[in-house]
Amino acid sequence: WGPRRDGHGEERRRRNVYIRDRGDQRESATDLGRTAQILIAQQRYSEADARYTEAFEAAEAAGDLGVQGSLLQHQGILQDEMGNLDRSIELYKEAITLLQRATNRGAEMRTCNQLATAERALGHLDAAEAWYARSRELAKQLNDKPQLAVVTQNTGILYQTQAENEGDPVKQAVLLSRAVDSVEESLDIKLDMENQLAAAASYG
Repeated sequence: WGPRRDGHGEERRRRNVYIRDRGDQRESATDLGRTAQILIAQQRYSEADARYTEAFEAAEAAGDLGVQGSLLQHQGILQDEMGNLDRSIELYKEAITLLQRATNRGAEMRTCNQLATAERALGHLDAAEAWYARSRELAKQLNDKPQLAVVTQNTGILYQTQAENEGDPVKQAVLLSRAVDSVEESLDIKLDMENQLAAAASYG
């Protein structure tokens, strides 16, 4: 009589191989993403973009939504720097969807701000305002004061841009007032953070 096959043991073996393969894919995604960053530092942008695509495919095979979203975010930044704003906007939106599914609100918050800035650069001011608002909402939820300062300042710049494009003097005045309020709020947040650091240092 031959040895009896353990069905449960075989199932465990297959599961362990599956887990190991997923781990290998996740590691490959991380390595490829790191390679892309090195290529960017060397200004080899097309090659970097290809590595990000390969990294995303590996992360997708690993089933890691957070890594997928992060890779698309960084690929969006690359496309942004290359001047391909339409493509960067597509990548940012895809990244946000994945980061929401991964419940990575910090990365979603930063990506919303980057998306808003890309939309603003293309003159899509209403879309930019909506994405800045989402980034601001997440920054408040996470009590992320540095990001809140950044997005509040960016919102002020947006209001200033809207005012420059506004033909109605009354509406223009309202927008400029909002711009001032946003920039001043950003400065207040930064000053508050500096005061907290100084207070912490005094106890050191």
